[in-house]
Amino acid sequence: MREDGPNDSLANFLIDAADRLSGATAPGRAWAVANELAQDVGVTAINVGCFCDHAIAPLWARSSTSEAWQQEYFGNGYAAVDPFLIDRLKGGPPATYEAGVLRRDAARDPREWEMNHGLRAAGYSLLVCKTFTECFGAGQRLVVLATDTQPADFLASGAGTALSVLGALISAHVPPPDREDNAGMVAFGYELLTPRERDVLCLRAHGMSTGRIAETLGLAEVTVRKHFSSARSKMGANTRDQALVLALLRGQLDL
Repeated sequence: MREDGPNDSLANFLIDAADRLSGATAPGRAWAVANELAQDVGVTAINVGCFCDHAIAPLWARSSTSEAWQQEYFGNGYAAVDPFLIDRLKGGPPATYEAGVLRRDAARDPREWEMNHGLRAAGYSLLVCKTFTECFGAGQRLVVLATDTQPADFLASGAGTALSVLGALISAHVPPPDREDNAGMVAFGYELLTPRERDVLCLRAHGMSTGRIAETLGLAEVTVRKHFSSARSKMGANTRDQALVLALLRGQLDL
């Protein structure tokens, strides 16, 4: 009987990955399975973000990087120099990003050097980025896979194909965070809506006026307006209709 070769092992892994992610339908399960599969191929952490075409910040994002790294990232303002965010609008993010190698005199901003070396100190030596078209062609999803393995060793291991297909599977199956499934949520300028805030936006989506929404929910109109105001604030929106659209794109509403 023929023994499995490298290609057979890869095929078996990808079949297993597809089956496990397809079956991960319980709240939070897809994110958990994605991280388990990533660890199987030497990936330390995964990052997933959904972007509109011309926006720097993602509509939503999830990350399994350490809490300490996320505090450093946001506390030091690294998002303003993050190559995956900035270069995405300049032809595409880097396919790979090696940490701990940027010279101070080559950095355009001190934070570039700090981020590059901070990643290495946090245990993320190499980041591999995969870009995918969002459903219906509306924007992009980025999947960034981080490893603590030395770049030359990791890339020489033949992990490229596995990472590419695994990235596609993660992009297809990992949903935006919500109240039942918020593990790994990274808040880029928005918060999760309460059930009542979701109610008023859903009824707005069905064309109801403030008065009709109040009657339907058994609330005073002033209370409905407060829920709209809170929803706008949480979504970072200027109007209730913009809040509605952003909530839909972020997976916050089930119409």
